This record gives sequence, structure tokens and C-alpha cells, in this order.
Amino acid sequence: MKPDIKIVEVEEQPTLSVRENADMSSIAEKMGRIFMEIFAFMQKQGMVPAGPPFSHYRDVFSEATSKGVFDMECGFPVSGPAEGEGHIKAGKLPGGKAVKAVHIGPYQTLSETYEAVMAWAKEKEIRLGDDMWEIYLTDPDREKDSAKWMTEIFWPIK
Repeated sequence: MKPDIKIVEVEEQPTLSVRENADMSSIAEKMGRIFMEIFAFMQKQGMVPAGPPFSHYRDVFSEATSKGVFDMECGFPVSGPAEGEGHIKAGKLPGGKAVKAVHIGPYQTLSETYEAVMAWAKEKEIRLGDDMWEIYLTDPDREKDSAKWMTEIFWPIK
């Protein structure tokens, strides 16, 4: 299925997150561990997420990334400024103009949507930023059919 791709204006979003490096084979495990840890921390603080979990990938055109090592920051949006603890840090997802695509299907096919975004941006002569993030709209623990999973991809424009 061809993804819906468009330019949007994104609001800056306060977050709580953990930043780690991961290779392709460890991303899913690390994400799951980080999401559970942050969610437990938020519950202990009496907080609830302001939206679904995200993964923010930094410097995606770097040499390390081209060799399969990703600088990723996983977490949850929060409704306002918050304080982290230990390696859980307060931060933000950036605001501004971004290319947005909606991926429908399993995470293993996200690369197809990324390829479509890069081709679309090249055709429109849009320079993509060095960072991007994914927002996971579907909880795989609740929706077992991966063909129905929805992931939003945001890629800021330079």
C-alpha cells in the first residue's frame, strides 16, 4: 500500500525518554524495555502519557547509521515540562515543518515507507533533516494482526 505523504507543521512536544545506541537486531528489545521502564516511572510519579510512544532517530545519515548502528531515543510525550530520573531524561520532539507519512503494516516493512518518503522528497526537491521520529499508534499487544498496525513517521525539513 502506498503511504500517504505530506508536509505538516508540527508542534514542539515535551517528552520523557531514554537515549541509547542500538543495532537493527536489538532495536525491538531495547524499545520494549525502555517503554516499560518509562511508563512505570511515569505511573510512580502520577503521570500519564500525553500520547503514544515514539522513537526519535538522530543523525540518520551518519556513517554509524549506514553501518547499522542507530542513535535512538525512545519515550512518551508528556503534557508539560517534566523531570526525569537517572537515564530517563526530560526532552522534546522538535517543532516545525516536517514530512509526515503513515505506515500501515508490520514494523519489518517500515523501510518501504522510508524509501517512498525519500523518493517523494527527492522528486519535490525537499531536503530532509538529519533526525526523524516514529510514533506508534497501534499497540501490538492489543492488535495482533500486524497488517493493521499504524506508525506515523515525521522527518523534519531542512
